[in-house]
Amino acid sequence: MGKWEILGRDCFLNALADTALRIRVPDQQPKTLDDVLTIATRMEVYSGESVTEDSNVDRRRVRVISPVRESDADRRIRNLEEYVEKQKQEIYELKEAASRSHA
Repeated sequence: MGKWEILGRDCFLNALADTALRIRVPDQQPKTLDDVLTIATRMEVYSGESVTEDSNVDRRRVRVISPVRESDADRRIRNLEEYVEKQKQEIYELKEAASRSHA
């Protein structure tokens, strides 16, 4: 597992309210974050609890973690990327119009 996979695994496991799963999943030595999810889901199913009945889901089993807020720098970069994309589209359209008028 790379460092991002390990970080993702740890965040996922920390969000689980079930202490037993937090301990048992790493014992299975998952190689990817997908493996972590598969193992945790399988262990939950084997424990005899239903994971498909939405009406009976115990919402206390997973802690809610607020999403990371977009920083000012991230927002500015996103805005610049959108602006550049618009400029590329305008250039393309102008080139198309120029080639049609020369034809």
